[in-house]
Amino acid sequence: MKKILFTIAAVLICITMFAQQITVSQESAHEGTCDKYDLLVDGTPLTRIGTFCDFRMPELIDGKVYTLEIQAKSNTSLNQYISTLDLVFMYQVILRLNDEPLAVYLGDLDQDGAVGTYDLIKLRELILAENTSDQAIYHVLKGNTEIPDLDFLDIQVNYSKLEFTSEDFISDRMEVKILKLGNLDNN
Repeated sequence: MKKILFTIAAVLICITMFAQQITVSQESAHEGTCDKYDLLVDGTPLTRIGTFCDFRMPELIDGKVYTLEIQAKSNTSLNQYISTLDLVFMYQVILRLNDEPLAVYLGDLDQDGAVGTYDLIKLRELILAENTSDQAIYHVLKGNTEIPDLDFLDIQVNYSKLEFTSEDFISDRMEVKILKLGNLDNN
């Protein structure tokens, strides 16, 4: 009996260790933030494993394109980690005192390629918890992706969803960054 239990435990450990996983990068996974959203692949929620932000992937089919998206949990306040300090940073972006592509992307709440007064209004609504839209506030990109400079005349980036294949996994892991629109101070 002990031998059977030991064999079952060993198989479960191997399955856990060698299953494909999506890992949220350290820089975008603040303490407790992985509890605020679900990762969905083709509409199916992934199971979180361990104490950090690792999510188990179902078995992938070679050549198939999958879609990963982030969905805020229904009991999560969308304005958590967003404060009036983010408004200050947004003013800096509007005044071109801060032109980092990440700051511009996070401040562009309406995703039109530029940060303006409409984005300020949307951010104030978020801070005051008056924004009840179902807009995707969490965006996702591969861990090694750099955000390009945004051109409001030619918007070519949209990180609300991430398409990937089995080839994107290295040693059965794919690291992703999770961005929260409006969180310009990245706290």
